[in-house]
Amino acid sequence: MHSSQSLSARRLKTLLAGVWAASLIACSSGSTSPTPDFSGTYVLATIDGSPLPVTTAIDGNTRYAAQSGNTILRTDGSFTKNHFTAVYNSANVLTQIVPYVYNGMYSVVGTHITFNYPANATEGATSVDGEIADGVLVQVSIGKTWRFVRQS
Repeated sequence: MHSSQSLSARRLKTLLAGVWAASLIACSSGSTSPTPDFSGTYVLATIDGSPLPVTTAIDGNTRYAAQSGNTILRTDGSFTKNHFTAVYNSANVLTQIVPYVYNGMYSVVGTHITFNYPANATEGATSVDGEIADGVLVQVSIGKTWRFVRQS
C-alpha cells in the first residue's frame, strides 16, 4: 500500500510532466516566423534584362513589344497583372496598343511565388512560378524573364 504522501508526489510528477509536454508542444508549434507582407504594386522594369519597350513576340509580319506593366499583389492572396503591348505591322508602323489584364490568386512559400490563373473562354486554368524577395518579383513567362520592382 502506498502512503498518501507518495501518491501525492506521483500525482504532482504526472501533472508536472503533462505541463512540461504541453509547453513543449505549444512552443514548437508557435515558433514560426511571421510571413512577410508581399502585397503592393510591382512595376515591370525589364524583360530578359532589357529596359522597356521590349519585343516579346514576332508572328509572321507582326511584332509585339511590351510597353509597360505592373503586378498588384493583395493581402487576401489575389493579384492583378496589367500590361500594354504595342503591335507593329511589317513596315514597323504602330497599329495598336493592346491592354492585357489578368486576375487570379497567388501563394508564396519562402521566396517562391505561384500565380494561379483561372480558366476563361479561350484558355484553361494555368499557373506561373517565380521568385519574390527584397522588393523584386521575377517570373518566366512566354520564354522570357520578367522583372518587376515594388513601388514605394
